[in-house]
Formats: sequence, C-alpha cells, structure tokens
Amino acid sequence: MKKTILFLGILATTVVGGFSVQASEDPEALFGGGMEARNGVTPDDVVPQSRYAAGGGDFACGVNGFKVWARYDHSRRTHSATAKNGWGGSVRDKQGAGRRAYATANAALSGNTGWWNVY
Repeated sequence: MKKTILFLGILATTVVGGFSVQASEDPEALFGGGMEARNGVTPDDVVPQSRYAAGGGDFACGVNGFKVWARYDHSRRTHSATAKNGWGGSVRDKQGAGRRAYATANAALSGNTGWWNVY
C-alpha cells in the first residue's frame, strides 16, 4: 500500500511538473511561474487550454508565427509578463494593478516559454 501511494505521488508530481514551472524568472518578484508556449495560439483568440489561473491573475502564452508572446492580467498587484525564446532572448512588460502586461519576442524553433510574475 505504501509503495502504491508513493508511486502515485511521484507520478502526480511528474505529470504536473511537466506542464508548468513554478519559479519566478525575475529576482525582484514575490512569486511567479512559467510554461512552454504552444504553437498556433494567438493572443486575440486564446483557447481555454492555453489560459491559466496563476498567482491570483489570468495568464496565457503561445507562439504565433514568428513571435512568442505572453500576457498576464492581475487586478490587485503589480505584475509582469515575459516572453522568452529558445535562444535565451526575452522581453518583459511590467504593469500596475488592473492593466494587462503583454510581451512578445522573436520565436525560436523550440524552447519558447511564457512567464508571469507578481510584485
């Protein structure tokens, strides 16, 4: 029984860990996270599978053509969205409460990510 519970716990951690990174990419942020940006998701037509409740706000990211993008809405705190490409380049947009943070960067063939932070 203990082995089964341990296995299920490890499996759940592995599956959840594969979808989202829960570590801030900005050392000044109180907390944040990020995830791999999916191809074919446009900022204007975000499907439910690419939108996430994160840190008390609403986060989405994707790759649209040659751009990786990230957007983050938070009504109560200063926050940011960061778009990073697979080559290590990144663009961050930091906004006050109630304003949308939106960032775009040139996309790579792989390794594109979107990040959110709360300050």
